[in-house]
Amino acid sequence: MAILSSIIGFCCGQNEGIVHEGAPTSAPTFARPPTPGAATAQQQGVPVGQASDSIQTGQTVVGASMNYVLRTGDLLRVEIFQEHTLTKETRIAGDGTIVLPLIGSVKIGGFTVGDATRLLRELYAKDYLVNPELTLLILQYGSRLVYIHGQVNRGSTPVQMPPEGGMTLTEAIGMAGGISLRADSNVVIQRKHKDGTTERITVNFKRILRSEKAPDVILQEGDIVFVDEAIF
Repeated sequence: MAILSSIIGFCCGQNEGIVHEGAPTSAPTFARPPTPGAATAQQQGVPVGQASDSIQTGQTVVGASMNYVLRTGDLLRVEIFQEHTLTKETRIAGDGTIVLPLIGSVKIGGFTVGDATRLLRELYAKDYLVNPELTLLILQYGSRLVYIHGQVNRGSTPVQMPPEGGMTLTEAIGMAGGISLRADSNVVIQRKHKDGTTERITVNFKRILRSEKAPDVILQEGDIVFVDEAIF
C-alpha cells in the first residue's frame, strides 16, 4: 500500500484485537471505510422543506435529506411563502429550541427535518396563517467532533465528523495527518456513554493493514482517540 507510511497503525482489529475497560456495553460497530468524499455536503444551505431531493448551489449539488436529525448548533433559516417579515435565521440552542416570530420558542432538536417542518407549519396554521407554505433550510451544520491525541502527524486535533452517517477510526486518524512512525501498534478509544460511564477500547491496528477482512471501527461523536508513543 502506498499510504502505509502515512497511516501506519490505522487498523482496528477483529474482536480478538479489541479490549474493553469500564462499563460493559455492546461490541463496537465495525465497517469497511466508505468511499472517499462520500460526505461532503456539510456547510452550504440545504433546503429541506417542501421540495426536491437536491439543489444546485453554485457548482455543487447538495442532497436534501428529510431524515436528517436536527441537533444543537445547527443554523437554520425558516421561510414562509409571501410572508417575508416572518423569515428568520436561528441556531438551535443547547436545549433543542429555536425562537420564531409569532409562535415563540419551539423545541425541534432531535426531530427529523421533515417532522420539524410539519410541526412548524401546524403551529403557524393553528392561530396565525392559512395553509402556510413553510420551508426549512439548513445553513450550517452544528459540530460533531471526535478528538485525536498523541502520535499523529498534525498533532493533537479535533476532527469534524460528517453531518450524517458515521466516521471510521481510519478516516479520523487520516484527517489528523496519519499516525507517526513513533506511534504504538495500539490506540485507545475513550467513549463516554449517556449514563455517565466511560469505556476504554484498546484497538490493534495492524490487522487492518495486513488483512482486507479486518473491519474498521466506527467512531461516535465525542470519542477521544489516544495514540501513544511506542516503547522500543
